[in-house]
Amino acid sequence: PIAGYLFVLGIGAPWLYWVLRIRVRKYRLMGRFDDVAEEFKGGWAYNVCTWMQERALCCALICCLPARMADTWDSVGLVPYWEGVRRAFCCCLLYLSGCGICGAFIPGGHRSDIRDFFGFGDKVKGNVELSDYCCYLCCPICCVIQEAKHVDAALEVLPPPSRIPWHMRQEAAEEEEAEDVLEEPPGLLMMGDLI
Repeated sequence: PIAGYLFVLGIGAPWLYWVLRIRVRKYRLMGRFDDVAEEFKGGWAYNVCTWMQERALCCALICCLPARMADTWDSVGLVPYWEGVRRAFCCCLLYLSGCGICGAFIPGGHRSDIRDFFGFGDKVKGNVELSDYCCYLCCPICCVIQEAKHVDAALEVLPPPSRIPWHMRQEAAEEEEAEDVLEEPPGLLMMGDLI
């Protein structure tokens, strides 16, 4: 029975999740910090006790915890989906074997990186903040659901990506502002018109 559960947790559910959700995703948050809505910057949009309202997600995590963690990490652009599944599965194995102290480092580090992405972390890539480590140590499911809801909600309100690169959109906006300043208001006479 344990081998079957580990197969479902590590291979079956992540593959099904990839087919139904990851493969059909149109875009990710990676590289689009300026397009993210302000309500997601500066702090978590949902508190850590959000799991109490998300009973269906809690039940689904019994079979697809590594897939859901990998989805969140992939959405932000921290690691590709299948690499995230591998890391999350290793983390789950550490928790199941009673070594949660070691297992909390992997997702704790990614939680710190998510906070850095949204602008309310310590801005040091790759480190594990103590608060994030302790959060995963005490209640990993709470953290997974909080991160998932925050990232999913940010993706939901994210406008579709523009085909024009960001630096070219910025230059075009600056040129439009310059043209607006240079245009003369209608009805005014210039000094040359009087002569």
